[in-house]
Amino acid sequence: MKRELSRFSTDELNEVINNWELIAKEYNGCLKIKKTTVDKRPLIIHAINKVNKDHLAFDIFKLDVVIPYKGGQILIRTNEVRPTLFEYLIKNNTYSFSIRNEELFDKITKLFGIYELQVEDVAFDKKYFLETNDVKYLQTFLDSKIRNWLTENLVAYFDLNSEKAKNKLSLYFYFNELNIESIKHQIEMFKYCIEKVN
Repeated sequence: MKRELSRFSTDELNEVINNWELIAKEYNGCLKIKKTTVDKRPLIIHAINKVNKDHLAFDIFKLDVVIPYKGGQILIRTNEVRPTLFEYLIKNNTYSFSIRNEELFDKITKLFGIYELQVEDVAFDKKYFLETNDVKYLQTFLDSKIRNWLTENLVAYFDLNSEKAKNKLSLYFYFNELNIESIKHQIEMFKYCIEKVN
């Protein structure tokens, strides 16, 4: 049974934490585990009786993994509730792009003839909405290896130098954190993206 508000059961959470500990060790990085306690009482009760210990509460765990890479750091943030975030600081790069799941609003704008950037990959173009300040750069960046990788995962957004990701390559997505090989694959693909950006 899943923990309250969590993507994981207790056993799965322990496995995820163990996997990230192994990843941090293997990649000469570090892992920080944070715990947030969520009080289930109504907000008005919080204000009236702050010290009452007789109430339901549960903990949500957050993990930060920092992996050194090419003179910088890959920061990986994961928790029980939200998708995992991979970030890497990119210096001296004037390009920007944003790749996100195509939403209903995007589909409606297409009906009215709004231009949509495409990369001539039907599965990818159907799934993602692309924005950039340099079409050729993004089309070169999105080689078949990266397109296939993004298509196999549930990506919320993948940005470079955007409003959400100033001076960063930033990927916010779901993948199988219960499988250590899956985690390694995501890290290696993110490194590949860093190489293509630099």
